[in-house]
Amino acid sequence: MIKKRMVLAVIAGLLLILLVALENAEAVVNSSQVSASYGGEQGTYKATVSFEMARAKKARNVKVLVIYPNHTVEYHDLSSSDGNYTLDVTKNVEDIALEKSQWSSPEFLITWESGDRKRVKYVYSGVR
Repeated sequence: MIKKRMVLAVIAGLLLILLVALENAEAVVNSSQVSASYGGEQGTYKATVSFEMARAKKARNVKVLVIYPNHTVEYHDLSSSDGNYTLDVTKNVEDIALEKSQWSSPEFLITWESGDRKRVKYVYSGVR
């Protein structure tokens, strides 16, 4: 009888620890990538930002900030029911380049709220 109570107490304690751990878990970006291309003759820049978030806790106010070489910033609100997010960006290079002779690709930041905290993740595009 005492062994049975001890086993039940240990199981109850482990369940309590598991519940506390799940309550404190936050939404995080599991994987992210940017697929970008530059159409030289058309002068267009196209990029697809895609990322997956763990759904331990629901992420709120998910946004992608696109920071262009000419220092302009665009905010894009995203939503997803399954934790997979995608953003397509198409811009004329002349509109976003700092100077016509110099080109660098935009920078991408993912922001979201999880619990009472705000989070940021930088996504490297790799296109220069």
